[in-house]
Amino acid sequence: MKQEEVLEQLTQVATALKIKVKFENLNHLNRNQIGGGYILRGQEHILVNSKSSLSEQIKTLISELKGRDLSSIYVKPLIREMIE
Repeated sequence: MKQEEVLEQLTQVATALKIKVKFENLNHLNRNQIGGGYILRGQEHILVNSKSSLSEQIKTLISELKGRDLSSIYVKPLIREMIE
């Protein structure tokens, strides 16, 4: 599976878990900032640096999705393996 597809699948998993995913340029904040999770007004969000490499964007999503209960949604086996 291509990195673009993995990123899309991970984004879909987050959305299915009611987590909003935003891709924004964070380079103006700090060169090492790749993103992370936060809660705003009771809604979970994952902010991903759109200027990071695809592999860094994937790592950000995986780290924020790890430990989540995926039993209520369908997740492709490869993606589930990455998250678990």
